Amino acid sequence: MGDGLVQFVTICGRLQRETRQNRGRSGRRLTVAKNLTREIETTRTGILEAYPSKEVCPHEELLEGFAFPSGFSSLPLSSCPPHRRSRHCATLTNEEGTKLYLAVVVSYHIVGDGSRKYEEDALAEPVALVLGSTKPLFSYLSHLAVTITDACLLGNPAVLPLERAVQWAVHSIPLPLTKDSTVSTCFNKQREWFRGNASTSLPPMDVNPGILLYSLGIDSLLALMCCFMSETKILFVSSSLSAIAPAIEAFVCLMYPFRWPHLYVPLLPHTMADVIAAPVPYILGVHKE
Repeated sequence: MGDGLVQFVTICGRLQRETRQNRGRSGRRLTVAKNLTREIETTRTGILEAYPSKEVCPHEELLEGFAFPSGFSSLPLSSCPPHRRSRHCATLTNEEGTKLYLAVVVSYHIVGDGSRKYEEDALAEPVALVLGSTKPLFSYLSHLAVTITDACLLGNPAVLPLERAVQWAVHSIPLPLTKDSTVSTCFNKQREWFRGNASTSLPPMDVNPGILLYSLGIDSLLALMCCFMSETKILFVSSSLSAIAPAIEAFVCLMYPFRWPHLYVPLLPHTMADVIAAPVPYILGVHKE
């Protein structure tokens, strides 16, 4: 791991498509042959690029799931999110309890050479840019990820190559030296800056805890605090993929100086849904869909 704000950058997406033959039996009311043969297309996804290297990226086998927590699927171009991108955050925790914070921006790119971008049935497939950091600065990390995505993935890569943006993110953004110092960097002719913690004795909180009160209410929040203190299973469900992980992280920060020693996954990928049935205390967050 490096000494700066961003420790690694990965690009996740489709590796290749595979087509296989599937044979099945027809129903009683079908008049076609008993054995139906059809082609089923499957998609293999994974890490396309990693910087500094895949060996430096911890939890490599898990990054793909957190990059696409609801699964990898192409969308009609007309159904893509605004600006053809969406973002969310996630947190990984190793056996020692050390957390790694992820800021993910998923951008949608037209399948093929782009000549069908004006057709109604044109499809766009997702590509995820993942920034990893040991600091829970979700807002700033997400801003960086959006800046790189707009400039390099959705913009013109010939004007600003992705490699240059990745090197800038990993090597040119230091951590604040003191609690009140401000870091300022320049990228793509835009000035970027962020400030250190107001107090070094408290855990950093980069999100507004008011979202908890607004979404849950004071009574539900107090009930959650009681569950936290009694080490009970806590499952957050949200329709906002971008807000769930920062909100849960804000809740955990509000419980300081108490720490949660058990399973902690603020954004649970759909491929790990079986974890919900685990017979241990946990704090989990899942997308409503």
